[in-house]
Amino acid sequence: MKLDNKGFAITTIIYGILILFILVMISLLSVFVSRKSRLEKLSDSLRNVLEMNRSQTLTVNNTIDSSHSFKVGTTGKYTFKLDDFECYLYLNKDTIIRIKDKKLQLVKGEEPNQTIQTPDEFRCKSSYVMNNIIESIKITKIDTSGGYINYN
Repeated sequence: MKLDNKGFAITTIIYGILILFILVMISLLSVFVSRKSRLEKLSDSLRNVLEMNRSQTLTVNNTIDSSHSFKVGTTGKYTFKLDDFECYLYLNKDTIIRIKDKKLQLVKGEEPNQTIQTPDEFRCKSSYVMNNIIESIKITKIDTSGGYINYN
């Protein structure tokens, strides 16, 4: 009896394709599993960073007048006393608050490229207060939001 070599060749090709298919599927599954674990590690570390940068409130007592300025160390909402009003401004890091010519000025940047901004009004609890004649202001509280300004 003579063996049929055509059936043996076809069986070898089919089993070879099956083994190749199984190897490709196993490698794809291992890539997906490793990708999932890397994404989980990344999201956990990002969650930890965000938790560390959660907003906090600092109580301070700095008075600004014509002879004293204040350099903002953290971006956030700065609450201050102006006459009998409790007012606030949103300020970025490294902004300098000063009083010049009896007006409040916000100085940004280094000389000679400084930009000076003079707010016309301040947001206060019950109303707006005009920036007319200011002798001094007292910063009482800083609400930080992890380096981002929170407008809520």
